[in-house]
Amino acid sequence: MAGIIVSAFGDPGRAALAARLTCPVVGIGAEAARAAGQGGRRFAVVTTTPGLRAGIDALMGEAGDYMGCYITPGDPRALMGDARALDAALLAQIRRAAAAGAKAAIIGGGPLGEAADRLADRSPIALVAPIPTAAAALKARLNLR
Repeated sequence: MAGIIVSAFGDPGRAALAARLTCPVVGIGAEAARAAGQGGRRFAVVTTTPGLRAGIDALMGEAGDYMGCYITPGDPRALMGDARALDAALLAQIRRAAAAGAKAAIIGGGPLGEAADRLADRSPIALVAPIPTAAAALKARLNLR
C-alpha cells in the first residue's frame, strides 16, 4: 500500500491510522485547510451539514486564519438531490464568506466535489475541493509526478 486518503471531511481516524501504518496517511479536511490557508490566506468552509460544525471548526482552527463555517440553510439531503439549488445555496454562502473577508473557501465534504467544480468560475474567491487537494498532497508525499 503506497498511501491512504481518509475521505471523510473531519478526517476521522486519520491520526490513529498514521500512527499504526508506515505509509503516508492524509485527510481531505486537513489537506484542504493547508491549501486554503497557504501563505496566511484567510479562509472559510462552506458546507451543507450543520451537525459537522464543531468538528470542522476544531480541525480548521489548527490550520491558520480560519474564519468559520458557513452552512447552507435547509435540509442537506434535499439540496444534494437538486444540483441547481445546491449550487445556489453554496454560492450564497461563498459570497457571505467573501464579504466577511475570506480569500478562499473550502467546499466542505467529499460529496460536494462536483459542486466545487461547477462553482469555480462563478466564485468571487478561490475554491478548494478537498478530494483533489488531498490526492495532490499524497502524490507529493510519495514523490510521484
